[in-house]
Amino acid sequence: MSTLPSLQKITKGVGKNTCAYASLGNLLPISEQEIHEIMGNTELPKGLHIYQVKHMMEEKLSEYVENVRIVQPKDVAELEKIVKGCIEGKQTKIIANFQLRPIYPDYPQLNPWTNFGHFSPIVFAGETDLCIGDVWRKVPDYAWRSYQVLFDGINTIDTESRKLRGLLVFDLVDAFNK
Repeated sequence: MSTLPSLQKITKGVGKNTCAYASLGNLLPISEQEIHEIMGNTELPKGLHIYQVKHMMEEKLSEYVENVRIVQPKDVAELEKIVKGCIEGKQTKIIANFQLRPIYPDYPQLNPWTNFGHFSPIVFAGETDLCIGDVWRKVPDYAWRSYQVLFDGINTIDTESRKLRGLLVFDLVDAFNK
C-alpha cells in the first residue's frame, strides 16, 4: 500500500474480556463504559460469543443499530466482496469475530490463547488487504491483513458456542450515523 488512508481513531478496550463492547464503542455514538452500564456492569469472565453480541445489539442497543446480522462467508472471495461492499457505505459497519492465532501468529504470549476469540472493527478495505482497528491493548491500533488471513481467523469454531465465528454486520440508525 503506497499511500496510507485516513483511518478512524481506535480507542482501546478498558475492561477484561470486553473486546465486543470496545468494538461497539468505537463505532457507535456511545462509549464502551456506557455499553457496560446498559448491560448492568455484568462481569464477563469468558467474554461473549458472536451470537450473544448480536442478541445484545438487537435487544439493548436498538436505538443505535439496526439490521444486525451474522455473516459467515463461504470463501475468501465472498469475504472480500462483503467487506468492500460494507466499507463503501458509511452507515454499514463490520466487527470481525476471529480466532487470535491466524491474525497474530507472531504474538509471543499467545500460546495459552490459541483458540480464544476476539472482536475488532474493520476500518478499511483495500484491493488486496484490509485494516482491523484493534481494540486489544496488547497489539498495535491497526492490523493490516490479507483477506485470506481474516478468513482463516473468522472461519473457526468458537469454543463456548460451538458455532462458527464470522462478521457482525449492522447499520447505524440514521440519527447516529458517524
